[in-house]
Amino acid sequence: MGTARIGTDPATSVAGPTGELHDVPGVWVGDTSAFPTASGANPMLTCMALAHRTAGSIHAAVGDSR
Repeated sequence: MGTARIGTDPATSVAGPTGELHDVPGVWVGDTSAFPTASGANPMLTCMALAHRTAGSIHAAVGDSR
């Protein structure tokens, strides 16, 4: 947790607010590594919400390719 945190400043975060990496466009982070730091409790629901939000960002960026 917290190894690829999200944020607006590339100097202090790996990915932007949508989960897309600052330095590698087209690559998103949607797991607990995006947390700002390790949590002290089981983050299952928070992780699921973050993954759902990131999936929405990916879908908005690349569309439905089916």
